[in-house]
Amino acid sequence: MASPWTRQSLKRKSMPSNRNSSPFTPRQSLNNSSFLGDSFSRAQPKVPLNSQLLEETDQHRVETYGFPLPVQISEVLTNKSGDHHISAKIDPSGWAWLVIGRKLFIWRYVPSATSKGVFCKELMLPASEMHHSADLICVLSSGGDSGSNVSFVSIMAASPEGLVRYWPSLIHDSAVVDMETDLMASQCHSLTAFPPHSCVLVTTNNELLLLSGSQKEIKCHNLNSSNSVFSDFGRRVSSFIFGSQPVSNKDANWQRVLISNVKADNSRIGLSHLFVIKPELHFQLQLESLFQEATVCALQVDPNAVTSCTVWCIDVALCSSDIIILAAVSLGGVHSTQLLYSLGTLKTDTESMPSQLENFNILQYSAAYNESREQELLSFKLLLPPQNSSAFVYGSNLVICAPVNQADEVLNKIDLLSPGNSILGSGFHGNKPLFFSMKYGIITVTVTEAVVR
Repeated sequence: MASPWTRQSLKRKSMPSNRNSSPFTPRQSLNNSSFLGDSFSRAQPKVPLNSQLLEETDQHRVETYGFPLPVQISEVLTNKSGDHHISAKIDPSGWAWLVIGRKLFIWRYVPSATSKGVFCKELMLPASEMHHSADLICVLSSGGDSGSNVSFVSIMAASPEGLVRYWPSLIHDSAVVDMETDLMASQCHSLTAFPPHSCVLVTTNNELLLLSGSQKEIKCHNLNSSNSVFSDFGRRVSSFIFGSQPVSNKDANWQRVLISNVKADNSRIGLSHLFVIKPELHFQLQLESLFQEATVCALQVDPNAVTSCTVWCIDVALCSSDIIILAAVSLGGVHSTQLLYSLGTLKTDTESMPSQLENFNILQYSAAYNESREQELLSFKLLLPPQNSSAFVYGSNLVICAPVNQADEVLNKIDLLSPGNSILGSGFHGNKPLFFSMKYGIITVTVTEAVVR
C-alpha cells in the first residue's frame, strides 16, 4: 500500500549517519518507512483500539490519536474549496477546534468526565472581512477540571478586527455576548488563555488586553495603561517587538504570549527580546547576539563572522522554568545559500540577565535560502510537550523531531507529501505531541527509545 506520507513507498533500511559532515549540507532523511499493506511484513505492535498506525521507522512512529473526527468536520474538510482559509488548534484540556470561514467547530478528541462519546458543536464567529484564525479562539473552564466537564466550558473568540464574542456556556450556545475592543489601526494577533476565567489578547501593534467574560458582559482591561501593574512594561512594548529582526521582516508579527503553569512565573516574549514578568518587568534581553555567538562557536568559524550572521527568531515554547527558542541562522547575510535552524535554551529562573544560551542545538536540517521563499522558510513552528525529551519543529508538510538538551546528530524527519494532506495546527495532550492532519485528523508522533538515548 502506498505511504500516506511520502510520494512513494520505500523499503525499510537503516542508513548510517555521517556525524562529521557539515551542518550546511542537508542530510538524507531516515524516513524510509514500511507501512501497513503489502510492504509491511513484520508483526504490527499493539496500539489502542482508536488508533491507526500510519508510519513506523527506526526513529519514530506516527499514528492517529483519540476519537475519529466528527462527521461534520470530515464533511467540511472533504468539501473545502480553495478560497477558504482553514486552521486548527488542539488544547491540552482534551478540546480541539477548527476554523473555516466564519464557522467554528469545537469537539472533544478524548473522553470527558460527562460523556464517553464524541461531543461536537458548530458556532458562528463574528462577521469579518479578514480570515478568522484558530489562534484567536480560547476554551475556558470554571469547574476546576481543566475543561473535561462540558457543563463548565465557555468559549472566547476574537475577529481580526477586534470584535470579541463570548459563549458563557458551550452547552447553551445560543446565548452569546459581543464586545468591540476599538483597536487603533491594528489587528488581533493571538488570544491566550489566562486561567481560570480570562484571556490575554495581543494586537499587531503590541497592545495587551485582558478579557474576562460573564453571563452579561465582557470586561476588557488594557495591560498597557498607566494604571496597570504592567505599566512599566507597557511603556516599552512598542520599541522592542521588531527591534533586531532583519529589515525585510520588520513588519512581521513576531510577538507571543506564554502563560506558565506556575502563576508566579507568567512569561511574555517578543521574538527578538525576552521579557519575564513576576509580575513587574524583570529583565529585557536581546536574543540576536546570543544566537550569533552560539552559532559561530558551534560551527567553529572565524569569530569575525558574527557580524555577518543574520538571525530570525521564529517561535518559542515553555520548557519547565526555561524557554526554548526556534531560530533560523544564516552566515554571510540574507544572501547566503543555506539557512540553518537551531534551538536555543534560555533560563528564566535567574535574578540576573542571562549572558548566553544555556543550550544550543543546530538541527540536522537546512534549506537553500531564496528571498522569494523567505516567508515559507520562516514559517516553521515549535511544539514542546511537557515532560518530553524531544522538540517538534513543523511546517505545513513536514515534522522534524529533535532532542531538546543534546546535540541533534541524525535527521529525524516526517514528510506529509500525499495529495491533499497538510498540517493545519498542533497541540499536546499529556506529554504527547499532536498535529491536525488535513487527511487523517489528529495524529501523534512518538520518537523511539533508541533515538532518545
